[in-house]
Amino acid sequence: MGIELIVALGSLAVGAGSAIASNTAQKKAAGAQEKIQGEQKAQNAAQAASERRSQVREERVRRARVMQSSENTGVGESSGEFGALGTLGTNLAVNMGSNAGKLAASERTSGYAQDAANFMGQAQRSDKLFNLSASIFSNSGGFNSIFGSSGAGGVTEATRTGRLPGTS
Repeated sequence: MGIELIVALGSLAVGAGSAIASNTAQKKAAGAQEKIQGEQKAQNAAQAASERRSQVREERVRRARVMQSSENTGVGESSGEFGALGTLGTNLAVNMGSNAGKLAASERTSGYAQDAANFMGQAQRSDKLFNLSASIFSNSGGFNSIFGSSGAGGVTEATRTGRLPGTS
């Protein structure tokens, strides 16, 4: 019984140590994923700002062209010029709103991916804890240590014969 006990205790120690190391590594991985998410948010925000500047610049150029064209043709400050300028402003606002929506959707998607990774890590830790506790339970005698091995409790007899005690 001596060597079996030493092997069982050694395996439990290795199992516990690996579970602790795994848990630590998963926490570090979750932290790294959060850093990645932060970088992605910053990159998306920078790209959205660049697109906004580009759209504003483009709208200003178009506005200047419309105003210059109106002046060149002698219809400056006409309803046609005001309508064209209004359309440019509306289009700019629509584009900026669309970009803001895309940025928000990207951030939500990134957040959901982070949540999924965190939940997966929690599930893996729970699974490892279950396996460790099942191993400890099994190595400490399992149900035999609770119900005894005489067969009076019915667990070992049912396992051995495939029938419940007292049945033919």
